[in-house]
Amino acid sequence: MVAGIGGLGLAGGCGRALRAEPPPPFVPKYSMEEAILRLRGSACAKALGQATLEPVSLQGYVEEGGQEVVLDVDVVLPPSPLRVVVRIRTALALDPGTGEVLNPSECAKNLLALVEGAQKAISQAEGSPEVKRFLAEHAPVQATFDPSIGPRGRLVFLGTLPDGTKVPFVYE
Repeated sequence: MVAGIGGLGLAGGCGRALRAEPPPPFVPKYSMEEAILRLRGSACAKALGQATLEPVSLQGYVEEGGQEVVLDVDVVLPPSPLRVVVRIRTALALDPGTGEVLNPSECAKNLLALVEGAQKAISQAEGSPEVKRFLAEHAPVQATFDPSIGPRGRLVFLGTLPDGTKVPFVYE
């Protein structure tokens, strides 16, 4: 599904399964920038509200049923009340020929659920004395959200020590 920190497997409804060897690649006719421009104009992106999309990668594969294209993106929430920026890595299935999002209504529903889940998790976390202390001692802090861990998801905060060393803090 999705590699990396935070994520929801294929918000666009693509059902590519994990296997021992990756499928053979192919290069889509469009660039990642073109795919992002199409995505930003879609109903799928409108579901994000004030959250933004940052492209990560565009990959094409040849599967048994034909070609598949996956756009990995980071959904970036606006700063929380305690100024934490939350990122969520997810993948969207695109039409191999046009670059349009497959299943736009499902994509919008899934992205909205991601954003709402992350907003709820950060709101709960910022009420925790441990998180407040970490934020006070390690500002500026960013966080990633993984909705698949536990009943409320997992936030991994990444703060900075005075010497520049990065320090993680996990909240579940």
